[in-house]
Amino acid sequence: MIKLITFDISGVVTDKKLFYDDFLTKLTEFSRAEEFIVSEYFFRAMKNEYDKREISFDDLISELAKTANNISVKDVLKILYESLSVQEEVLDFVASTKDKYKTSFISNRSRIVIDAIEKVKGKKYFDFGISAMDFSGISKPDPRMYDAFQEKLVEENILPEEILFIDDTPINLVPAKNLNWQTHLYTDLNSMKKVVESV
Repeated sequence: MIKLITFDISGVVTDKKLFYDDFLTKLTEFSRAEEFIVSEYFFRAMKNEYDKREISFDDLISELAKTANNISVKDVLKILYESLSVQEEVLDFVASTKDKYKTSFISNRSRIVIDAIEKVKGKKYFDFGISAMDFSGISKPDPRMYDAFQEKLVEENILPEEILFIDDTPINLVPAKNLNWQTHLYTDLNSMKKVVESV
């Protein structure tokens, strides 16, 4: 029996493309700020403070709004969300599973993706999760990332075989299978729904 559905983010919940350049270009066009100044702040803050959890998502966005000619936080969030290319139907499906299962994520992307989605939508889609930015130099499919995630499950009282891990990259499923997790290779929403309904 499944207790936890764990989602990859890039390629499942959002498009696979990197969003940073698109976001910063749109932000500077909208704000008429110098792209170099906005980009320099954004990447420095992401690397040195945000991904280390020394500043909050709200603080990051607030400072970014000030750096971009004092535009509103609401405008920054709108531009960021649009740049993420969120798969809205997948996000709705994640929300629909929360009545029956816990939900989590394992992502090679920064937490900014999850934080932006939950801030704009005003709801929490994931109970917990890990990002490659939480670690130094490891990302999927490195088995250490899956081991670190599994350590969190002790607190949640969830056994390995009670996890369904959904990812769009086959090699990322291998370490999960080695830990006795159930897996699904994401190709489309309908096949994912069928797998979840069958477990």
